[in-house]
Order: sequence, then structure tokens, then C-alpha cells
Amino acid sequence: MKEYRKIAKFKYNNCYYVMYLDNENKHFFLKINNGNLCYVTIDELLDLTKLFTSIPSYMKIEKSGKIKFAPKVIKGGISVVLSAALLSSFVIAYNEQNDSNISESEVTEFVSTDSKSDKKDLVVDTYKEGQILNYLYIYDMDYLDKVFDDEAITYEMLCQIIDNNDSIPPVYKQLLYEYCDAVTTKYPNAELRVFYENLKTLKICECSSNELLMKLGSDKYKGTYSKTENVIYVLENNIYERGSWDYQVMFHEFSHCLRTGVYVGEDGKDIDICFEGKCFRNIITGEALNSIFAVSLFDNYDEIAYQLQSNYFMIMLECMDNYDLSDYVNHSQSYFAKKLDETNGDVNEATSILDLMQMQYDDYYSDEIEVEQSEFYPIYDYLCKMYFSKYINTDMSYDEAYMVVNELVEKVVHNIPIDYNIDYSHFYDNFNKYCEEISIETASKTI
Repeated sequence: MKEYRKIAKFKYNNCYYVMYLDNENKHFFLKINNGNLCYVTIDELLDLTKLFTSIPSYMKIEKSGKIKFAPKVIKGGISVVLSAALLSSFVIAYNEQNDSNISESEVTEFVSTDSKSDKKDLVVDTYKEGQILNYLYIYDMDYLDKVFDDEAITYEMLCQIIDNNDSIPPVYKQLLYEYCDAVTTKYPNAELRVFYENLKTLKICECSSNELLMKLGSDKYKGTYSKTENVIYVLENNIYERGSWDYQVMFHEFSHCLRTGVYVGEDGKDIDICFEGKCFRNIITGEALNSIFAVSLFDNYDEIAYQLQSNYFMIMLECMDNYDLSDYVNHSQSYFAKKLDETNGDVNEATSILDLMQMQYDDYYSDEIEVEQSEFYPIYDYLCKMYFSKYINTDMSYDEAYMVVNELVEKVVHNIPIDYNIDYSHFYDNFNKYCEEISIETASKTI
């Protein structure tokens, strides 16, 4: 039996579902039918999996609550254990029947407990190697010696490779020189061997809006990096003024190219440098951290891709003493989640919050799902916990502490679309509770 953590309840196709993460950070869904939990059909499972794993690139947790059951779906009216073999049998027609309700013996009630001893710690991704299938997945730069020589890459070496690559138009060569100078200057500990290898064959292709639409399936984006092709596709006729949105787009795509790639080794081994991770991967975590890294290279945070989620991550990074953006280049998403857990004294809690942030993004940009604002309260609780712990202390007056929560809210809502409908009052409710916990008199506000 696995342990499942509730992420959020949501509405899809006029039906209500609940998303869970298991103790290996894999998604699982249940349907709410007349107030009862029931297993989803295989068709529903495929729709929901596609909905929450689509890549935008171009995209109420109950703390300590647990639920245990065997992963199942409805097959021909019978609930069956979900397996890889079953998932591969997409040609079979599945129909939900009335016997799909989960019995009391299959599902336990949520348990409220402060004990974390029974929680499974998050395993940080390193690498995975197959012998029979002859593949190597690397999730952490510390294991690059399995692929490349142990060579220190310099700015001059990067520039020479760029000079020799005729598939990079002159305007983009200049942008790459600026990018390489910024990375090597600002992040001297960043691993550059993947980027150096990619620059040897990188192509940059300017596309019309229709061509880019065909590539990305959306007209919302201005560029994308395809690691399987080692090609950056970008909208034509951009003007690359330093700090502009077009400039940020290119730095964002260069930053994907910096830390991911696909190669074939001399022994024919398929090599995939994939920092998204296996133990934990989340699209918005990767895209927002990538955006923060990109704009940090030219010190312009006023407008950024994935604005709300980037705001969240900027707050987290500000509160973390054990992680910086060099770590973003060198390590996996699970490494970041692990460092969040260490900062907050949690055991595998960050992955739930990061997945809820993904759902909030999907809820905003997708017309297919609806999520109540209260389902996102755990994100706000998490940010409050980190920020208040860092900046509010018992020596402060209530007025002084109140300025801290104001700053936090301003950072959360910085430049976001107003129709995100963030419940600001929840931050202030958390603030007053925190003041009471650390004995700051809440009745003394004079400002």
C-alpha cells in the first residue's frame, strides 16, 4: 500500500476530482460522485494525466494528512489495480459502472498528526543507467564525468565555439556572447560542459507566427528550445534591446540549452541530460526557476515569464540559505525540493506545494479546469511560514511586523494579472496568528 497526500480538489468537464501525490511523487486521481470517492475510468485518467503534464514551454493540502489505497481504475465495471501493462492497453474501451465506489476497507480517513516519522524522505535524483537498453539519464551535473571529460570550460572557449558555428545568425551570436559573459561572471560555479557541447551544433531558426504556432500549439509564446533537435525556434523580426521582453526570451531559451541535452555516446549509449528529474519533476518549477535565472543575468525582474510562480520562487530563494541559482544550473528539481524541506524542517512537503503551484498555473491558463481559491491557501501558508520566520522576531512591535507582511504581499502580487484573484486576506490572517504565537501584541497597531 502507498501513502497518498491530497493536493487539491478541482472541477473538470463538470465533474469533481481530487489530485493526490503518492510517496514516490507520482500523481493519482479520484472522482467525487454523490459525495463518495470513486476510481476514475481509464479515459478520465488519460485526460487528467495529459492535462496536468502538458508542457507550456513555449506552462487543499491537508498537512500531515494521509490516505492509503491500491492505485486502481475502472475496467469494464470492475476496479482493477493500475499497472504499466494496463496503461499500455489503451485500445480497450473502459466504462464507469455503479460499483466504482471505494470501500471503507480500501480507504482510510485522513489522519491529523504532528509526527513525521512515518513519512518517506524525498530521494534526490542523480543518474539512472540501463545495461540492456544501453541508456544513461543524468539529473545532476556532479555525474557529468560519466559523459564528458573533466574539463573546465572558460568564456573564451564558449566564444570560440560560437564563432565556429555557422548555424547561429550574427545577431544571435552577439546575444550569446553577452549571455556567456554574464553566466561566467555572475555564476563562476555553474557547470558549463553541457552548454559547451550544445553550442557545437546549436541552430537558431527564426519563424513566422504561423510556423511558431505549429511548433508550440499556442500563440502565447515567442520561442522554445527543442533539446532533441538542439534547436531554438524564435519569432522573427524581434528587436533585442537589453532588458526587453525579446531579450529575456532568448536568455530564457539559452538557459534551457545551458543545462539539458541529448547525445549518443561513443559506445552507442543514449544519453539524456535531463534536470527535470525522475523522483520529482514539475513543469512550472523548471520554467519559473529558469526565468529567474535568465533575468538575473541582466538584473531586470520587473516583468518575467510565469510571473506569479516566479514571484513565489523569488520569495522562497530569498528565504533559503542553502540554495542559490548556481545550484539551479547544477542540480535537479528534486534537489531544490529537498533544500526547501531542509529550510523549513519538513519531510517531503515541498513537492506538494510545488505541484499545487502547477495547478494554480493550469487553473488560470486552462478553460478546462476550475479550482476554488481556498485550495491554494497552502501555498500562501507556506510562503508566510518562510517569510515570517526570516523577517519577524519577538523584539518587533506590531507596526514593524505589519510592514513585513505588507512587503510579502507586494512581492506575491508584483505585476501579476488582476484576475488571478489572490486572496490577500489569508496572508494577513496568517500574520495575526503568527504574531500571537510569538507573543507580539496584535492590538497595538497605530499605522
